[in-house]
Amino acid sequence: MIKNFTLVVLATTLLFISGCTNSDQPAEDVQPEEQVVPEPVEKISDVDRLPLWQNYMEQQFPEFTEDQFNATYTVPLETFQPYPVNENEFNFFKPYMAYNTDSTQAIDIYSYSSVISEKGGQRVYINGGPDAQINLVNLEEKTSQRLFFSGPMLSFWDAQWIDSNKVIVAGTEEKTPVYWIIDLNRKSMQLYTMEGKEMDTSISREGFLRRKMPDIIIPD
Repeated sequence: MIKNFTLVVLATTLLFISGCTNSDQPAEDVQPEEQVVPEPVEKISDVDRLPLWQNYMEQQFPEFTEDQFNATYTVPLETFQPYPVNENEFNFFKPYMAYNTDSTQAIDIYSYSSVISEKGGQRVYINGGPDAQINLVNLEEKTSQRLFFSGPMLSFWDAQWIDSNKVIVAGTEEKTPVYWIIDLNRKSMQLYTMEGKEMDTSISREGFLRRKMPDIIIPD
């Protein structure tokens, strides 16, 4: 009799525990997986051209074609605080910066590490070092902000605004022509390369800049 009573109590206890486990415990809060929105990739062939740079490359580099450029990787822009522009450098490079439609902002790819002077009444521009930098200039506040810095592996040759938020920059990575598309909203820069293509060593940034800045002396 006692044995049967013990079994009944044990069974009742197990049912009670099971009921508490299933109904009294709150259901685990399962969060849906976050959907990663891929960054949109532009086609270089769909972007407004940099005619001077494109013409120079086509003349000097027969294999150059924008249809062969593919997006490779994206890097974040830097987030340094703006600083006052150097008035001397700003006035020197002002005609050659890339301006947005209302001329409130400009992309400066020339002033960093530059040595500027005058010789016989003519202005002289020398690239004073192997590093390169892209700056965003605020024309109203007269400030400059570094967006991207690179060592000698990269060089920036020309730039143009695509719209109020995006800028296309042309240049080289080592000896290969490349494009970058800067997205100021996303704070990122997408690289586009010509896979397996290497340009002739005789093609130089100085040679291009003599066309870009015909009124300035640019030594080799």
